[in-house]
Amino acid sequence: MELIFLPAFTLTLSEFSPAEVVRASALTQVVRQLFPAFGVATLATILQSRQAFHFSTIAQTVTPDSIGAIQALSSLENAASQLGVPLAVAKQNAVQVLSGMVEGQAAVAALNDVFLIIAFMALVALILSLFLRKSKTLKTEQPAGATTTPEIAD
Repeated sequence: MELIFLPAFTLTLSEFSPAEVVRASALTQVVRQLFPAFGVATLATILQSRQAFHFSTIAQTVTPDSIGAIQALSSLENAASQLGVPLAVAKQNAVQVLSGMVEGQAAVAALNDVFLIIAFMALVALILSLFLRKSKTLKTEQPAGATTTPEIAD
């Protein structure tokens, strides 16, 4: 995000007189600290809600009647029983492993959603940054006691 914020803040600060830059710089620092925190919190919330959404969507398709679930459960049960695990424990472990696989798929889909949101926001910010222009009038102040024309002493 610094690739976007730094040029925008530099352009913004160039609009202020040297006396105003101190206050504007302090405000810029506050914005640089707060906005990323809000952004991370927002993206974490989106990630969590999208993961719950994808988990429920995938879990609806993984039923005891679906062919993929039956194959996965039977192969996990067979592998556990070959290791000498009792059948009831093997079935329970197979269901837990299948649930973990569904959670993993949901997490990957949720991360993909968040990535697409971030990419879209970066693209919009990049396009908007192309329209930033430097002001034609720069404010300059004379130092105290300075004169515009030199005085000639007699």
